[in-house]
Amino acid sequence: MGTHETSSDLEDQKRSWINNPWFYTGIVLFLVGLLFYVLIHPQRLPMSFERGPLQSVGSHYLFGPYPTDEEWVALKNAGVTHVISLLDPRLPHEGYLIDQERALTQRLGMGYENIPMLSILNYDPFGENVRKADQVVKMLQEKEGQGKVYIHCYLGRHRVNFVKERLIQKP
Repeated sequence: MGTHETSSDLEDQKRSWINNPWFYTGIVLFLVGLLFYVLIHPQRLPMSFERGPLQSVGSHYLFGPYPTDEEWVALKNAGVTHVISLLDPRLPHEGYLIDQERALTQRLGMGYENIPMLSILNYDPFGENVRKADQVVKMLQEKEGQGKVYIHCYLGRHRVNFVKERLIQKP
């Protein structure tokens, strides 16, 4: 008998590879790692398509998404003196970004506050988010005339718009 394999042997090898739980574990770990990588870099594809625009309210307030490295410098050059982050540290990717922006704002000489709000996935318009948005609005009113303030969430679409609407509604 030779060492050539029969089609039955090849089929058995295919089945053993596909039935190996380590194969699926590896795929799951790869996909989780890829998802985390995409989430901690909101300026990369596919998240970049979902980033909201930079919006201003009056001459003191800017609203938008988590800034890219270049946008951090542009914000500083535009006169932003304080950053209010709405990122929620209970979300692992946002917790990572909070650590990054704390260091960046300190290095750029900007003030920093984190007032976590629930993401759109846990949107609660009659509870915690209303209280947090009002806290941000009060802080903004206290900082009026002390320089420009940049308020952001992850994508700059939901939480910042909620805060912006609350700011516009306040006298």
